Amino acid sequence: GKVFLIMDTQALPVTCKISDETLLSRIKEGIPPESAEEYLARVKLEASLLPTVLKATSIEPEETSEKSKDQPPCTESSNKSPEAWIEPGPSWRKNLLREFNSLREYLYQWGKQTSVLVEEGEISIPHIPKRRDGVSWYQLCFGTESNIPEYYKKIYRKDLKKQGSDIPLSTRSKTSLSLTPDGSPPLAQLVLHIDHGTVERLIKDHTWSLVYGEPFPTHKALWLFALLCRLEKPVTGDMAADLTRLLRFCHSQRQEIKLPLSDIKKEQLINYNLIICIVEDYFQQMI
Repeated sequence: GKVFLIMDTQALPVTCKISDETLLSRIKEGIPPESAEEYLARVKLEASLLPTVLKATSIEPEETSEKSKDQPPCTESSNKSPEAWIEPGPSWRKNLLREFNSLREYLYQWGKQTSVLVEEGEISIPHIPKRRDGVSWYQLCFGTESNIPEYYKKIYRKDLKKQGSDIPLSTRSKTSLSLTPDGSPPLAQLVLHIDHGTVERLIKDHTWSLVYGEPFPTHKALWLFALLCRLEKPVTGDMAADLTRLLRFCHSQRQEIKLPLSDIKKEQLINYNLIICIVEDYFQQMI
């Protein structure tokens, strides 16, 4: 009854009651989206403001030489079959896959347009943290330094040591983006300027944080969704392993959700199903 109605609704909500003027004002003031609807409305609004530029005809995956060796512990998946009400229906998965694929293409075209505008001096590239500066990335995505888990610091302390760097971990990359207590949403103006190697690194880090017990609110689900929109195919062996680990985690956590469904449980279920369907149906990873 009620649960099936939730699972058969539009996979990615796009209706937003907030006016474009209000959205622009909230973006300029650095106010994060209050819902998934507002986030998607902001993304589309940003796209509509870009000048028309010749579109590319095909997508060529970039080559990335960085292969991350750190491996988070494996999350054991349960052998139990999920209850029927937990699984989204075929039409939900099909709609999600179509909308996800369209948004990837949309973002790719924006990226090409943005590159032209940067070359012509129409816009400037925002200063974002370096790939290896995981602490600054964590702060940018999820909030201030007090929220950084200790294991996150240990991971990047090891990386800095490998590079022979004596830079203190507390030293942040220079960034023109504001660090806020609650973190920044993955708006197009930020996501479009993240190179593919950093996209892979961030997916790995976000997966790592979840496996080690960090909560999985909608804010983190949106970041993973945005990064998966920018992840190129075919994925590397290391990336495939990280996606499988993420998939295993989501399956395991989803099976812990029991009826009756509170609003928080409904949100969690949607987040898990969103990632599961993208990783399984689009990136074709299985557990």
